[in-house]
Amino acid sequence: VCQGCYNQTSKVFKKCNVDNLLNDMVKALWDVIDTFDDADDKWGYWKALLFDIIDRHVPIVKMRCRQHSLRWLSSETRQLMTSRNYYHNKYRKTRAQADWKKYHELRNCIKERLMRKKQAYFASVCSKFPNRPRQVWKELDKALGRKAQK
Repeated sequence: VCQGCYNQTSKVFKKCNVDNLLNDMVKALWDVIDTFDDADDKWGYWKALLFDIIDRHVPIVKMRCRQHSLRWLSSETRQLMTSRNYYHNKYRKTRAQADWKKYHELRNCIKERLMRKKQAYFASVCSKFPNRPRQVWKELDKALGRKAQK
């Protein structure tokens, strides 16, 4: 795991079997709530019952996320990456040559764009601090999400 990253867990409701979830919701002992007098106890029981059912049916996945955003990655490029991923997944399902071609074009466009943006960013950092290499590396380490060594 890189130093500028952290792990995060999340529930993926797309992979949930809705029929089984609803079946368990119907079978749950919701009537027990009426035995409590205090509103906080009722809320606590309802919440615990609901989350227990959800935890049984909705899978949890681990994701690795960046702590710092990449300064050369624009919202346009992110949209292109989303589109590229869409066509890649679509190709994997359909095996249609048109989807592969569109994915291939987007992939190459994104690679070229990222390379140019990254070079421009590094050049701007270097020109911002001429004759001060320590400051340049400090700025680049911050942009790349690397921690300074002590």
